[in-house]
Amino acid sequence: MAIIRDAGALVGTNEETLQEVAAGATHEGAEVDVLGSNSADGTLHLYVVTQGAAEGSVDVQLNQRRVSGQAYKDPSTVLNVPVSTTKQLFKRGYYEVDRYAQVTVTNNDASNPVQVAVLYNVVKYS
Repeated sequence: MAIIRDAGALVGTNEETLQEVAAGATHEGAEVDVLGSNSADGTLHLYVVTQGAAEGSVDVQLNQRRVSGQAYKDPSTVLNVPVSTTKQLFKRGYYEVDRYAQVTVTNNDASNPVQVAVLYNVVKYS
């Protein structure tokens, strides 16, 4: 059995290149093949980076997909993450992961845009 660590982004690029989410808007991140094959199993370590013009919060929903293109939503993985005028980095937990993952980010501030990155490390077992 091989154990492989990998890193990537579900929204944004890294801690320096964040995705803007407009005031009161929802951003649908792209689907990402986090395991790379159907013969691997893994654990996703989720990280969220936020920054905004005012104090507020975003809701981040992790949506895992059994096969590409399936739009399953997982309401149990809605994470409320604070936003401040300074960049904040949060580790938001470990999740058993299916092959594909996608996140939805909702800006709860109706007046100000926010900057967000949703990053991951994955430990793959194959």
